Amino acid sequence: LSESVSYRDEAGVNYRVVHSIYHAVDQSAVDALSTDHVSFDRDRESLYLVHASTIATDGTRHEVDAKGAFIQTPQREADAALYTSNAELAVIYPHVAPGMSTELIVVVRENTPVMPGQFASYRTFGSVWPTRLRRYVFDLPVSDWARLAVHHSGGRVPAPLVEKYGAERERRTWSISRMQALANEEATPEFRFLAPTLWLTTVKDWDVFARWYSGLVADRSELGDDLRDLVETWTDGMTDPKQIVSILHETVANEVRYTGLEFGLAGFQPYPCREVWGNRYGDCKDKANLLRAMLLHKGIDAHLVLLSTETLGRVEKNSPSWLQFNHCILAADVGGEMVFCDPTVKYLPAGVLPPGDAGRDVLVGRADTAQGVGTPE
Repeated sequence: LSESVSYRDEAGVNYRVVHSIYHAVDQSAVDALSTDHVSFDRDRESLYLVHASTIATDGTRHEVDAKGAFIQTPQREADAALYTSNAELAVIYPHVAPGMSTELIVVVRENTPVMPGQFASYRTFGSVWPTRLRRYVFDLPVSDWARLAVHHSGGRVPAPLVEKYGAERERRTWSISRMQALANEEATPEFRFLAPTLWLTTVKDWDVFARWYSGLVADRSELGDDLRDLVETWTDGMTDPKQIVSILHETVANEVRYTGLEFGLAGFQPYPCREVWGNRYGDCKDKANLLRAMLLHKGIDAHLVLLSTETLGRVEKNSPSWLQFNHCILAADVGGEMVFCDPTVKYLPAGVLPPGDAGRDVLVGRADTAQGVGTPE
């Protein structure tokens, strides 16, 4: 059983319930199922362990010991100089043997929303494990269902069971039984673009999303007098916009090292430009926004560009939300064309993108509007 329940209360607070039951067919499955992990953002969310146990063949339950459930901060991307507030509950199951099962129930409460007032989610009917039952439940106020766009991709998604209780709430349940395992092959999109996937969002369109993101950046783009003077020094005597883009891109790429401190909403919102330059470090959006502010100071229109370095760069255009992007670069308007720059990569000239950025569906944020384009191959 793989079950996920998304519950949104009348105040707009989101909860998600993770409920899984895994069965160990043989010893290789025992090795895989003896531990379990549930990820959450410790700065924005709270996690509650409801139940964890091993179920013996005779139905006897062996509860997880107190020391067998703990929170850890793995920082799996630290080698890439990226530090986040992602944490995970680790569960160590006792007495696991072939023929036994493990069960886990966890509740995660969102304390600080990414995009206030909005709800977005996607659920994929696919896994590397064969699954007896996969079930997704969404329990929301009727007012949220009225503005929620539901979209399917990747194949047939079953019709939901719809249950209304009271005048203000509605629950919809999507489920599929006896699913075969999917092969996890290299150089293919993630399962959400290969298997039947359910997409839900209350974000009306990409323009609404662009206005929200523009608001995150609005008060983070002040250079200050000292940095403006430096920009003038670096570009002294230059009149060609391409030359100005080139020198400022080179400065940000080479003088500001890539280090991301993505704690809580800092995973989405850049730090102020003066802070980024003062520290001489920042992540992709910090560096892209710093370069954008420098170019704007020189009278060159420039825009933050969001993309995914995963899923082969694919974006589900019918479901606008913050869930589809993990990288930020920049597009400068020069001579009637967009010059794409990725200042996270040292020694790469402006207009040349690394392989992870090339040939991607991207979202160019232009203040109040969003423009969907593709990056050059």
